Amino acid sequence: MEKVVRRTPSHGTSLLAVVCVASGLVACGRDEDFANEPGPPVAITVTALVDENSISVSPARFGAGVVRFIIANQSDEPQEVSLRAEDEQEALVTQAIPAGGTGELKLALEPGVYELETDGDDIDPGTLTVGPQRPEGPDQLLLP
Repeated sequence: MEKVVRRTPSHGTSLLAVVCVASGLVACGRDEDFANEPGPPVAITVTALVDENSISVSPARFGAGVVRFIIANQSDEPQEVSLRAEDEQEALVTQAIPAGGTGELKLALEPGVYELETDGDDIDPGTLTVGPQRPEGPDQLLLP
């Protein structure tokens, strides 16, 4: 016949468990400042098409924040595409795009009017208007 031995927790073990739980609850109730800053606006994608005559941008109006430009060069020659503020001479960013190829620009834009232009004079620039800051990003995971 087998002998069954049962152990019951001692008062010391029970007291230790109560102290651990109580200290955990005290830590949860601290009244400290917690910076719950709003997140930045979600980046948007803007497409641009370069052909023999002009640059088309869609959408041409959006709010300030991070913008990702996908640019398709459907002209017969390679193009250097630049983005610059309308009142500035110097480009913010430039991307070389081969004939029939695509390029990408990504940057944060402030409110204002901008032009997407090529290095040649024979292609009309695309104009885009950036309005006030877009709303903060949603508090959801797995954004595309």
